[in-house]
Amino acid sequence: MQPPFSWISGFVYIIYDTALIIFVVRQLRIYLREPKILQQVRTLTTTVLIPSRNEGANLIRCLQALRVQTLAPERIIVIDDGSTDHSLESLPVELESLSRPVEVFRKKHSGKARSLNQVLPSVDTDLVLTIDADTYLEKDALEMLVAAFSRNPNLKAAGGVLNPVAGKRNIEARLFQTFQKFEYIRAFLSRQAYENLDALLLVSGAFAIYDTKILKEVGGYDPSSLVEDYELIHKIYRYGYERGIDIAVGTVPEARATTDCPATFLQFLKQRQRWFGGFLQTIFRYRRMIGNPRYQKIGTFMLPLKTLDTLQPIYGLTALVVLIYTWLNGKFAPLVTIVLLAKITIDYIYHFYALVLYNRWQKRKVPKRFWIESILVTLFEPIFFQPLRHFGALLGWLVFLKKRHSWTPM
Repeated sequence: MQPPFSWISGFVYIIYDTALIIFVVRQLRIYLREPKILQQVRTLTTTVLIPSRNEGANLIRCLQALRVQTLAPERIIVIDDGSTDHSLESLPVELESLSRPVEVFRKKHSGKARSLNQVLPSVDTDLVLTIDADTYLEKDALEMLVAAFSRNPNLKAAGGVLNPVAGKRNIEARLFQTFQKFEYIRAFLSRQAYENLDALLLVSGAFAIYDTKILKEVGGYDPSSLVEDYELIHKIYRYGYERGIDIAVGTVPEARATTDCPATFLQFLKQRQRWFGGFLQTIFRYRRMIGNPRYQKIGTFMLPLKTLDTLQPIYGLTALVVLIYTWLNGKFAPLVTIVLLAKITIDYIYHFYALVLYNRWQKRKVPKRFWIESILVTLFEPIFFQPLRHFGALLGWLVFLKKRHSWTPM
């Protein structure tokens, strides 16, 4: 088949991706124009849960970040999930230096979801914050999260903004860190856009806060899920809508944290394989909500959109293969060339504008180095990072079909 007919999958992918860009920009512009009501109306208490397995050094740094919070939590509970590296032996000094005593709950290895579920019944505060041991809060992060719940009684789950940092300092790690940094910037802008439409479906499990009451009522985390944080938000929405409870899920831009990210090719593929496999698992599990007006915009807009996303790796990789084949055989049609140039132009404009929007959202100036990095990322992302993401997602299809599951911290 001759171009442009063989490019149908590529055209579909480009149209879909461009439509999402337009949607995100429009919603963010609406959000940034709206006045923000900052009055705090309730005093709330918080418990911090830190599931950890063989993460001694990370755990110390995590606790150090909690020690300097402008708003101290009422309780901090470290859940040791059967560590074998003597993770807790170096903690006594850190535990004593915190303004609140740290409780340590030791258990046999059973995974992150079961670890959190075992401790959840003992939580007696209004809110519960879960953070991974390799996530480090900025000093006012907890205060900003609690303030968001204080202002909005319908808020049941929220997350802060994460900055990914690779633990290693070699070229491969720096490369992956740079690509993921800009991926996270655009991802959090998208989350704010979906929140603005009352349709946010994801709160990062590495740094998330919940209304304790509803978290208990829905039964906590699902140990059978590959992505228990993503699955939990679906469960909260379903629970609320079926009982006539107003549900809000949000992102708090003023609450910031740093988190470890994959630093190697294999680490990255393993992470994206699990993420996409869990995404498919969740979509399938909540398929009865798709298109159902009972679940409002989650059912009529967000879940249909996410159902289309299940095909992204197939469309993306097919388009790449056709592109390479056409280029090698010298069969570029004028229409194909025009579409590709238009898409590259749109991506450049959006990636630069995303930096402006993100830093307006964060109330910060754009660092000068970000502009140079953004040029390089935009240039090489379509030929390296994006195909790698799609390949990891394709592996996620295999995980989903084989139903394999394990929790292994990086």
